Amino acid sequence: MREKIMQKVSLVVMLICVFGIFDTNGVRAQRENTKTTESREAEKAWESLIRMKGGRNRLQNISNFLTYLQPGGPVLSQLEVLPNKTWTFIFDFGGNPYLYRGDTSKPIEEWANRDGVTRSEKGDPTDFLSRERVVYLLETKYDKPTPVRISRLKGGRKSYDVLETILRDNRIDFYYDQEEMLVSKIVIYQPSGKVLMTYQFANYTDIGGIKMPQREYLGSEDVSIKHYDGIGFAFNVDYDPELFTRPLIATTSDAWKRKP
Repeated sequence: MREKIMQKVSLVVMLICVFGIFDTNGVRAQRENTKTTESREAEKAWESLIRMKGGRNRLQNISNFLTYLQPGGPVLSQLEVLPNKTWTFIFDFGGNPYLYRGDTSKPIEEWANRDGVTRSEKGDPTDFLSRERVVYLLETKYDKPTPVRISRLKGGRKSYDVLETILRDNRIDFYYDQEEMLVSKIVIYQPSGKVLMTYQFANYTDIGGIKMPQREYLGSEDVSIKHYDGIGFAFNVDYDPELFTRPLIATTSDAWKRKP
């Protein structure tokens, strides 16, 4: 009699364990399926953004790009040579010229003023350069965020899709109108979850088959600039091959050009 009771108890325990495992597996499978659906929808949305931007082939054929800001704020020229170099010239609000040069292959960062006073230190701007390229180009041969999920955000009469992505250790959210499929806002988060930088774009135009904004708003916890009068871009420019090796002196914003 006792043996039969023990057999029943063992059977009940076994059934509980089996069905418990089945149930757990079922919940896990459902979660994974939901996650897969979210990422699949996010990937589909990302592909649509890339097509509207100008297409992956055009974006991956960019070997360098120039960003310049029009009067209305500090005059800035920034040349990024993919995948590892950047050259930036800027006049601050006081009219003082400064030059920055970075190379992730060394890695080293350098600063100089118009008197040739320089400062150099070890530093790796890889994450910064990658974020910059993704902010303006969405994707390059060397940079591609991983789409995670899409959410819908209503603001006044309009609603926006928010595409959450991951690039290295940063979450980057892209805001866009479903009809236009052009990014109007980008929010970059620190690994801690705090907002690192916010960009807003407007007045898109076609540059070499790639749609680029002509106005930019830039904000962070430390600084907020309403907008510049304009922002411009140029792709695959003919720059001075000695730009990243010659002595560093802040002279003019077009010093990146190849000398005749």
